Amino acid sequence: MLVATCLGVGCLSMGPQTIEPTQLRGPYLAEVYQAGRLAKTVAVAQGSPDEQAIAAWLASHREGWTRSFVTYAPGRLVRGDGFNLNLHSGGLCVLNYSLGTDPQQVFRRVNAADAEALVAATGGE
Repeated sequence: MLVATCLGVGCLSMGPQTIEPTQLRGPYLAEVYQAGRLAKTVAVAQGSPDEQAIAAWLASHREGWTRSFVTYAPGRLVRGDGFNLNLHSGGLCVLNYSLGTDPQQVFRRVNAADAEALVAATGGE
């Protein structure tokens, strides 16, 4: 019975997760991918309004993440110290981070306003 249960989606997602944004620091580098290829790289200046917007977004979205073991292609990738934030056009946001010996991958949906703010903070378009 346990084997049958673990073959379902229940083993791939382990309920709500909380992140600790104070450990997800810059400097940030934004990479924009199109059709799976790197199209643009933008360095986010330390102390800039864009860096502050990314940090503020992470700080205000500590909860509501779900653990995932699925591999996601890069969309708009924000690289920081020990983490990658991967934003997709459909509002899916994937966070990969390693703050010790246990790497994590979590995801959440973002609303249109949050998606626009993150796109603007990472070079627009």
